[in-house]
Amino acid sequence: MGAETVSVEFGCCTDNLGFDALNIPAYSWIQDPLQYFNTQIHTNMDVVDFIAEDTLKHNVAIIASFVYHAAMRDGMMPRKL
Repeated sequence: MGAETVSVEFGCCTDNLGFDALNIPAYSWIQDPLQYFNTQIHTNMDVVDFIAEDTLKHNVAIIASFVYHAAMRDGMMPRKL
């Protein structure tokens, strides 16, 4: 499906900081920066009109697959040491 990048790099200032602080696995999804930093992120232009429907459907399928496989794991997700 094209989701090929996996990184252990911690992204500063994301919504998962609280989980990370409690050593609970949390994930940040790398996204296409198209219009993200110039008009969309936390501005009055952060509206549904900018959503690319095909991209949204593609990303939903990838995230749903990840969530399903994570839920079906035999063990817990790895934690930081």
